[in-house]
Amino acid sequence: MRVVVVFETLFGTTRDVAESIAAGVTDGLPGAQVDVLRVGEAVPERVALADLLIVGGPTHNGGPTTILSRTARVAAEERKEPGDRHGLEPGAEGAGIRDWFHGLPQTDGERHAAAFDTRVDIPLAGGAGPGIALRLRFRGYEVVERPEGFFVEGNGGPLRDGERQRARSWGEGLARMVADRVASSTGHVATIRPGEVTHAAALATSGPSMQVLTEDVCYELLGTQEIGRLGVNAEDYPLVYPVNFGLDGTTIIIRSEPGTKLDAAEQAHVTFEVDEIDRRTRSGWSVLVRGVAEELKPGHGADVVLRTIAYGVDPWAPGAYGIWLRLRPQAISGRRILPGELPPPIDPRAYL
Repeated sequence: MRVVVVFETLFGTTRDVAESIAAGVTDGLPGAQVDVLRVGEAVPERVALADLLIVGGPTHNGGPTTILSRTARVAAEERKEPGDRHGLEPGAEGAGIRDWFHGLPQTDGERHAAAFDTRVDIPLAGGAGPGIALRLRFRGYEVVERPEGFFVEGNGGPLRDGERQRARSWGEGLARMVADRVASSTGHVATIRPGEVTHAAALATSGPSMQVLTEDVCYELLGTQEIGRLGVNAEDYPLVYPVNFGLDGTTIIIRSEPGTKLDAAEQAHVTFEVDEIDRRTRSGWSVLVRGVAEELKPGHGADVVLRTIAYGVDPWAPGAYGIWLRLRPQAISGRRILPGELPPPIDPRAYL
């Protein structure tokens, strides 16, 4: 049995967890081939044949890291006095888990996976694990266990006492579970969550298919992205603005600056759309939210105000984005196009 553990880390705590998980896999399956790879090393060829793929990373702003959040953490570390800095890991300034998933191909058969993260143990901190697990499912993996979070002391670590051993035990349990499944694979049927279809099932038909997404899956998909489109009625036209956003439960959080967008959205019915498209396979999904937007004000209460700001939505565009909008959904719907057979390539190397 082959197991690959892929991790992203800035200060080394997630590496410690990944290595402990790998040690646990070896405890459970002494004969297993186990590779522990940083995201920069985990090229498709090194993970494609894994019977079990375990992926993990640190939590930033309640979910998986982004290029922006990684850059900001590295810059903040470099501004510290030398004696106060955490040591940056190799590849800290490179691509993270979100970027790595763009290059992970769909599985060509039944493959097992699991997700983990490192996080601080405070209310509403969230975790990167669920977003990682969702991306694994989209690539056709069967996620065999709920994502696991391992606690760190402060933003840079170290790991809390006992977490290395807990990670080792978790890895051992995963290995034994998947080994049992692989041994009985001829009779095993992967469980498909409501609103989801495996890639293999999608390819069973010759043409593309359309899938209606459940409400739960729609919200999970929203949680994997950070850019959406806010639609408002203004200046005699429906206008659409690209915005950075975050999620507080099911409430969408947007930062804005004074102007047409804010004037039109405040206490108004708006739409909000998020999508992800793969041009190569002619597939993708789209989620549409209809709701009411309102400016965050002291009247919302201190708990809501602090919680909203804590999500740390950080607009990419320059400007003074000192105003926060909360969009309360009244309806949400989604569609996914699942690919059929790919069209003949123009270049023989097109799909290699």
